[in-house]
Amino acid sequence: MKSVGTWFFIFLVAYQFTFYSVLARVRPVLGDSWIQSPWFLILLQMLALLLPLFIWLAVKRERFRDHIPNKKLGITNTAYIITISFFLLPFMSLISALSTFLAPNAAADALGQMQPYSVWALLLAVAVTPAVVEEIVFRGYIQSQYTGWAFWKVALLNGFMFGLIHMNIQQFFYAFAMGVVMAYFVYHTRSIRAGILSHFFLNAINIVMFRLAAWYISWADENIYDTTLQEAAEVSAWATIRAVGVLTLAFLPIAFVLFKAFISYNRARTAHEGDGTE
Repeated sequence: MKSVGTWFFIFLVAYQFTFYSVLARVRPVLGDSWIQSPWFLILLQMLALLLPLFIWLAVKRERFRDHIPNKKLGITNTAYIITISFFLLPFMSLISALSTFLAPNAAADALGQMQPYSVWALLLAVAVTPAVVEEIVFRGYIQSQYTGWAFWKVALLNGFMFGLIHMNIQQFFYAFAMGVVMAYFVYHTRSIRAGILSHFFLNAINIVMFRLAAWYISWADENIYDTTLQEAAEVSAWATIRAVGVLTLAFLPIAFVLFKAFISYNRARTAHEGDGTE
């Protein structure tokens, strides 16, 4: 049972290789305007991640709900997760900024191509859908398949798989760190909602930041139609790194203290449920 998650991930990679090979062939028929829309991105996540999971479960004759931790989150956990995610944001941004020296920021480029669409459409495509789909697949099904492992090993492996599935060296490190954090959120709360909430929060903040950066560059250049979010992300790269580096030094210890409190709270919560107290 403990190796099923690895086998599913191998199946997922093979499926995606086939899927994207077919997509490359039909792309000229679809046209760039459709492919660069948030609606296509939503459909892509469904077909490339969620569909293979349901195919796998159908072949194994297993029920979806049996592998998804779905305990109620509660107000206290919701507050903890949002607050910890906020204080982790500079650290995540620092990882993303540093990794742009290895490869272009593909996510920023994709957002730039979707610039004509409303921020609500982007939130649905880049924050809501990935938060639900990716968490169900990785922190839901895959994470549930590693029994008898020390959880820190499960979390690292989950983050590694999550980084690999992005198929981009620039996104790998950010996704790896995010995957590890989400894994611990879900593990301690026993709720997939914890991963979904943090994932959505981090992605949504990034969308707002990119939109604000694009607006500022457009306003400064007085040429809104020739400015992309990719260009905005590349402006003053070292200044950005220094800024988020300073914030990381200030915020990361706070996130660590809050995370320890979060763990203690959930251990006590589990103990109270175990002995029948509230």
